[in-house]
Amino acid sequence: MKFKILLLILSMMVAVGSVNLTAQDFHFTQFEMAPLTLNPSLTGAYEGTFRVGGIYRDQWASVLGDDRFRTPSFYVDAPIIKGFRKSDWVGVGVSFLNDQVGSFNYQNTWAGAALSYHLGFGKTTLSIGGQVNQVQRRVDASALQMGDNFDFTTGDFLGVSSDATALSENVSFMDVAAGVNLSTPLGEKARLNVGASAAHINGPTDGFQGDQPLDPRISLHGRADIDLTSKWLLTPSVLYQTISGAQEVNAIAMIGYRVADNFLIQYGQGWRVGDATNSILAIEFNRLRVGVSYDINISDLNVMSNNDGGFELAASYIARITNAPKSKPVIFCPRF
Repeated sequence: MKFKILLLILSMMVAVGSVNLTAQDFHFTQFEMAPLTLNPSLTGAYEGTFRVGGIYRDQWASVLGDDRFRTPSFYVDAPIIKGFRKSDWVGVGVSFLNDQVGSFNYQNTWAGAALSYHLGFGKTTLSIGGQVNQVQRRVDASALQMGDNFDFTTGDFLGVSSDATALSENVSFMDVAAGVNLSTPLGEKARLNVGASAAHINGPTDGFQGDQPLDPRISLHGRADIDLTSKWLLTPSVLYQTISGAQEVNAIAMIGYRVADNFLIQYGQGWRVGDATNSILAIEFNRLRVGVSYDINISDLNVMSNNDGGFELAASYIARITNAPKSKPVIFCPRF
């Protein structure tokens, strides 16, 4: 098992084309179910009183077992006040994410606050947002095994890695992100959303390897909601991300059927270029959306992963709180 873990880690480094630790960052297949993580300008970008949601990703279970990657995420956001114009509004939100690997007790925890401003131009909305995250990273250096203490004759790790002991075990830093998003109709039966965001724009250092800076993570995303008929809906979406020379492209096509005005079922197939295919099933009922996805690994890592990739469970709920109308009682006195 230890030899498998080593081969997997080495293969992942080759796959992204770099052994730089900054090339590693979390990602979700259902990326639109983590809107504040995707783009801070999406904070409060909906109709409702407040929104609450979360997503959980479980990856590489077939190879790493109990030491697999686990990533729970949670957020709350709301459009709170009107802006400078009648058609503008301001959104705020908070988010939490914890990326963890059990083999060496690695913890990557993000807690952030986001602020956005939405400019309304008729049916078109331009959103601008920013986010500040407090990041804490922990690792048990004594349990971290690296190439300098691996014995290829026995397939075991011997002693404690001298490279690992040079790492800082507990570091924290502030990370700043910003983004923009445009939502506009395409005719009478389609709507387009396109956006761009950048994380690590303040140039923080991860601390694990001294003053090694984190390169900016650039994300470009787009989605179209197309009404094919009164019942059928087509939703293609795409995400492109790049950091430290590593790139990710994830394209998804969802087909949906409206069972009723407040009940939608969607199924989709996606492809993360050079890495995995994924299947997604989602259900919307009233203002609750629940989605589940599974990745099938198709890269060179499938020899080790047995085609197993990642499993995700996501949910979001938009609440609408309205005040009951206040009216004085009317006493009706009929005349005879």
